Amino acid sequence: MNRKLMVAAALACSLSTPAWSQTTTPCPCGSGTLVESQSALTALLNNRTVCAVLGNERWQEWHNGTAFFELGDNFANPTQSGTWVASGTGSATRVTYSYSGGGVYAYNVCQDGGSVHFCGASLGGRNITNATLLDNKAQCSAAQASSLRPTLANQPGRVSGRTN
Repeated sequence: MNRKLMVAAALACSLSTPAWSQTTTPCPCGSGTLVESQSALTALLNNRTVCAVLGNERWQEWHNGTAFFELGDNFANPTQSGTWVASGTGSATRVTYSYSGGGVYAYNVCQDGGSVHFCGASLGGRNITNATLLDNKAQCSAAQASSLRPTLANQPGRVSGRTN
């Protein structure tokens, strides 16, 4: 009798979908977990400032609604750099940036503790790893503060000297 009860309990547990049994998709450009829904990605980025460094390039981009603003040179009154949109589901979830000066760049986004990775290499761009998110319109730390404005050379999806 005990054996039948144990088998029934094990079967009942295997049919449920507890949180610990859910799988997550690994990040394609670092450690962490891929953000796999449009709503989760929108919630992650909206009304947040992304502080990112890639080589000698620095970005502090404030995501406000569907617009984003480069905060480097004119924090008090920044100009709009372009628009962004989250789209897709599962491993096809991505954020796409359309720069006002030209260029459209897409990224898968991963959360890795306090860091965020923008994975663009598989989408024709570059990988920007270990970015941080600050709530609202915020100044990045001195190490990540930017005096660079988005140009053809320093937009996140660009490779220096090459236009996509």
